[in-house]
Amino acid sequence: MKPQPPAGLATVATGGAAAPRFLSIVNAWMELTGVLNELSCSMGQPDFYPFALSARAVSKLHFVHMVVAQKERAAAG
Repeated sequence: MKPQPPAGLATVATGGAAAPRFLSIVNAWMELTGVLNELSCSMGQPDFYPFALSARAVSKLHFVHMVVAQKERAAAG
């Protein structure tokens, strides 16, 4: 079963030019964990990553992503 993104995920991280990049990272992570969970299940093991990212969690992760990116830009320039 392929994991589905949390409802409203596309509207959670809509700030700044880095938002599409951040959403692609989150979507790739969800796809990877879905594959790993399916693999674990096929071997009779529990889910590799048994957590779902809520819209609120994704919003907080996006905030951290923006802060780190801003610090990197400030250090570089």
